Amino acid sequence: MTGNRKTSNAILERYLDDMVAHGIRVFEHPKHGGVNASLHIPTSWHPRGGAADLNFGAPGAPKEERAALIWAAKCANALGLNAIYSYWRQHPTAKTRNSHWDHLHVDVGYTLGFPEGKLDWDAYRKLLETPVPGFTRKPKRLRTLRPSTKFNGWVRLWQNFLIEVGLLEKGQADGKNGPITQAATKEYQKRVGLKQTGIVTHKEWFHAAGGVEPGDEGYKVHIAQAILGFGPKGRDGIAGKNYGIRSKELQRWLGVKDDSKLGRVTISNLVKKG
Repeated sequence: MTGNRKTSNAILERYLDDMVAHGIRVFEHPKHGGVNASLHIPTSWHPRGGAADLNFGAPGAPKEERAALIWAAKCANALGLNAIYSYWRQHPTAKTRNSHWDHLHVDVGYTLGFPEGKLDWDAYRKLLETPVPGFTRKPKRLRTLRPSTKFNGWVRLWQNFLIEVGLLEKGQADGKNGPITQAATKEYQKRVGLKQTGIVTHKEWFHAAGGVEPGDEGYKVHIAQAILGFGPKGRDGIAGKNYGIRSKELQRWLGVKDDSKLGRVTISNLVKKG
C-alpha cells in the first residue's frame, strides 16, 4: 500500500513484535525475514519498513486462522495502523479486496475507504491480554539432561529448580549434571511417580512446571515459560499476563479447562500428549 504516513515505523514494529509473541507469523518486513521487492510496487511501504503481511503464504490463512487474523486486525486498528484483511472488512477497491483474502496486510499509511483507526493504547493492551481466538499452543520439549551433560544453562536451571524444591543445597547449581544432581533428580522422579533414572526428559520438565499459576515466581515459572515458548529474554521467572495468555493456549491444545493454572489435570495431559 502507498499514501501519506499516518503513524510511525516504531509503532508498527512494536505491534509486529507483539504479534510474533502471540504466535502470528510476520512476513515482508525488513526486520522479519526481509522483503521481496518483486512482490510490491516501487512506492510500497514494505521495503521502507512501513508495512508487513501476517500469516501470508503456505498454509496462508485457512478457515481456522481467520479468527486470529481478525483479532490481529483489531489490534492494528487500535494503534491507528492501516489493516486490510477481506474476512474482516472488504476494501472498496476490487484489486485490493481480492488480494487480501489469504493474509492480513498492516501498514503505517492512511486507511482507504475505512473509518480511521485511532491510537488507543488502553484498547490495544486489553486486546493483548485476551487469548488469540482459536489459537492453540503446542508445548516445547526442553533439552534432555544426561549424566554427560556439563556446563549447560539447562543443567543450571534444573539445579536451581531442585534447590527451590529442597532437593539440592543452595550453591550446588554448578552447571554439571554430576552424581549429586543425578541423585537429587532420582529423588524428584520418585516424588512425582516417574522412573528413577537420573535423566531429565520432557516428562521431568513438564512435572517441574506443575502448579504454576498467574502471579507465581521462581524457577518453576522459568521452566513453564520455556515450555510455553518464551525466548531467553522473556523467561523472567514471573508468571505475568503473557504467561496467562500462553498457558490458556496450551490448555486449549490439550483440550482441558483453560484457567491458566498448570494443575494436576493439565500436567497429566501434558505428559501424555506433549
